[in-house]
Amino acid sequence: MTTRRSTLSRAEFFHPQEFETRCVQSFKQATGRQALPAKTGHLLHSPYRVLVRVGLLGPALGGQCILDFPLLTALNLCSLSLFRQNFTSLKQDASNENILKQILGLPLGKPVRYDCQDTWVKRIDVPLGPVYNHEVLKVTLKEQDGHLIAMRIQSDQQSEQILPLDTQQRAVYTFQGVSFLFQALNTESVMMELDESEQTLGPVPPEQHEHHILAQINQQAYLVKSGGSLVKSSLLEMANQISPSMIPTQLTGDISPPRLIPSREAHLPLPNLKRYNTEVLIMGAGPVRIKLELGNISDLQAHHLEILKDLFDHTFYHPELKKIFGS
Repeated sequence: MTTRRSTLSRAEFFHPQEFETRCVQSFKQATGRQALPAKTGHLLHSPYRVLVRVGLLGPALGGQCILDFPLLTALNLCSLSLFRQNFTSLKQDASNENILKQILGLPLGKPVRYDCQDTWVKRIDVPLGPVYNHEVLKVTLKEQDGHLIAMRIQSDQQSEQILPLDTQQRAVYTFQGVSFLFQALNTESVMMELDESEQTLGPVPPEQHEHHILAQINQQAYLVKSGGSLVKSSLLEMANQISPSMIPTQLTGDISPPRLIPSREAHLPLPNLKRYNTEVLIMGAGPVRIKLELGNISDLQAHHLEILKDLFDHTFYHPELKKIFGS
C-alpha cells in the first residue's frame, strides 16, 4: 500500500479550547442541564466506571473519542433522564426501591414475551440490543410426549447450550455474567427477564471509601459495582447524540456506533496520536472525562489502518475512505 500525504497538517487539527467548548455545549444540549469545564478529580479515580467509545474516521484523520463516566455520574444521568431525580436522592427514599431495581438490572417479575416469527422453523429470536453488541439469542424448545422438556439456545458469542426445563417450564441462561430468566409458554413463545445483579451488586466492603456507592435492596445494603442495561443503553444513546457535535465535521467522514468498552481498551495502539483531554461537570449528575485521540492517515501503515477499520461495523461511503479501504 502506498502512503498518501494528508492535506491537513498537525497544527490544523483544532485548538484544545475549541474541543472543550464543543464538549460542554454537547453535554448541555444532550442532558438539558447546566454543564461547565471543571476538574473534580476524585470520582475519576474510582475503579467503577463506564466507558463508551466512538470511532472517528475521515479522509485525512482517524481515531476515537472515549466518554469516561464515573459510575455515580452514569447512575445520576440515567435517573435524572427517566425519573427526574438523581440516583443519590432516589436511593434515600424506600418507596423508590422498584426504580432502584430497574436502574441496577434486578428482575421485577415483569418478563417480556417473544414469539416465533417463522412457524415452519419454530425458532424464537431474542434480540439483546446495543448493550450486548446486538447479540440475538436463537431459542428452540424440545417437546416429548406433549410436554416441553428442554430449551436450546444458540448465540454467535457462545457455544450452543441445552437447558432442561423445570416443572414450571423455566430455565436460566447465563451470558456475559448476566442471568436470562426464561419461561416457556409453548413451542412458539417464551417469556424472558434479565437479572444483572451479579454484575451490578456486591457485598459491602469492611472498609468503605469515598468512591463506594451503597444501595438498600430488600432491606439489605449492597455495594453498587455497575449500572444495569437501562443505565448503559442511556449512555449509548447520549453518545449517539453528542459525538457528531463534539468533533468538527471537516475532520471526520464517518462516526462508528457507540460501544461499551473495558478500560484496558481505552487507548489506540497507533503511533503519533494527538491527544485531547477535558472534563465536563454536569450539574446535578457529576463529572465526565472526554478523551480524543486523532492521527493523520498519511502517518499510518496498512496494519495501523486495520486497527481503525476494526472500530467500525458499517460500510464506508465516503469516496476518500473507499480509496483507503476499498469499496
